[in-house]
Amino acid sequence: MAYLPREAVNLTGGCYCKAIRYTIKVPAWEDRPAVPNALETPISANDKIETRMPMVDLDHCKNCRTQAGCIIQCWFIAPVGWVEWDLISKEDSTGQTLHLSTPDAVGPASQETSSHSTFVSWFNCTERATRSFCSRCGTNLSYVSHKYLGTPMAFVDIAVGSLDAESLEMAKPDRHGWWDFGVDWIKTLLSKGDGGFMIKHQTGDVTKAIEG
Repeated sequence: MAYLPREAVNLTGGCYCKAIRYTIKVPAWEDRPAVPNALETPISANDKIETRMPMVDLDHCKNCRTQAGCIIQCWFIAPVGWVEWDLISKEDSTGQTLHLSTPDAVGPASQETSSHSTFVSWFNCTERATRSFCSRCGTNLSYVSHKYLGTPMAFVDIAVGSLDAESLEMAKPDRHGWWDFGVDWIKTLLSKGDGGFMIKHQTGDVTKAIEG
């Protein structure tokens, strides 16, 4: 259910070069669908609540790690109908954008439509899913499962790192996924912290610290 306000909220994000933008329209709590068979979400040391969409998941699987090129992927998992996309057209010099649904923008349907005229690139990572990224700047964007497309159960995973800063503040992960596939030191770091031993450069700029 993520750590979001119970009222309706819009989250925004997109790729680094801004050729691809999206809006996630999260409805109020009572209108968010429950997640079948999901573990309940802790909200305090003693209390748990029913898990509803969206889920924000730290994904430890090897496929997501290697595709994103980072130590771990983090997904904002939501129904496909919540996410709308605004894509710059390669063929339109006026700066106008295409406003598309998730299946048409980054799902299987995009392979025959928008992907040819926008900067969305995709590949079928398996027979059951499509991943997308920006072909101009390389930002990893989404994972769309084919299994439930066309049904009320259809969902999309949005890369949390592509959210705008204000939206990212609200997208705190509530669970670990594919835990058994994780790398031990990454699992320890994410579940127990660094123990206070990792160096924190005062300037925040490692290059300047090395050159200085």
